[in-house]
Amino acid sequence: MYLIALVLHFWVFILWCVGRYNADTDCLELSYSRFKKSNLPALGHMVLAVFRALRLIRMREGVGEDGEYVECSNMTIINLALHIVGPTHERRLTIYLLTFQASCLHYLLAHDSIPSVICLVSKAGHLNGVHVYVYCIDR
Repeated sequence: MYLIALVLHFWVFILWCVGRYNADTDCLELSYSRFKKSNLPALGHMVLAVFRALRLIRMREGVGEDGEYVECSNMTIINLALHIVGPTHERRLTIYLLTFQASCLHYLLAHDSIPSVICLVSKAGHLNGVHVYVYCIDR
């Protein structure tokens, strides 16, 4: 649901952006993108309102010198985790995210929501520094 708004170009967010590091607390915090609300298409306004109503994002309106800008938390899984748990240390955030991924995989396996063969790909070096090994788990 988070990526739909990005894929359909309702607005531009920085996808690679992880949380903002706060050196004083040694924690990661939410990162934000800034844009003009007037530049959003009608569907972008609707998606923004829905995400805000579901409390999936944090918004600050009236930002900037002229007050026309809006700051919105970046829509990444990392930022969503920071939004839910609050500022946290990188090590703890990593544990949360790995637990989330393992839980999703367990759910998919338990409910036959994926094909009977799962292929996991890992990379090591040889052909221009890359060997590709494919591990298949047959259920």
